[in-house]
Amino acid sequence: MKQEEFNQENINQEESKEKLALTAIAYAETSLGVSTNLKQRLFNRIRQEAEVLEFVKLGADLKWKPHPVKGLQMAILKIDRPKRELSALVRAEVTVEYSLHRHEIGEEILMIEGELIENGIIYRAGDYLHSVAGSLHAPTAMAGCMFFVRTSLDDVFL
Repeated sequence: MKQEEFNQENINQEESKEKLALTAIAYAETSLGVSTNLKQRLFNRIRQEAEVLEFVKLGADLKWKPHPVKGLQMAILKIDRPKRELSALVRAEVTVEYSLHRHEIGEEILMIEGELIENGIIYRAGDYLHSVAGSLHAPTAMAGCMFFVRTSLDDVFL
């Protein structure tokens, strides 16, 4: 046998021994026990962290709650904690003058019904308002008005 063939055969034998050793090590290790409810716990945690709300909200299923501003009701549609944003429907049971407040991020309002007054301008169904980050305002929501709002969880009432 030539020296070259002998070296290649030795290399092949060594590789075979190494493969056997690695296989033996892998199978010699005891398997880790996996909890039977691991999948459910992971899904629960993902749901909690993302605060996943239903993708579709039907009007009949909205849960109206008191708004921090007395006289208003709100139905939260979505909370995005990482972005610190809230999307909701707001309705005025009575005419309400908001206190002056500052927006940490831009606020968007889409009027659905009734009237909202801002700086002497009357906004009605279909009108869109955008307040930039850092802006201040104190609108008046007339009794019976309803609007969609996307705003910050960190707005500051002054």
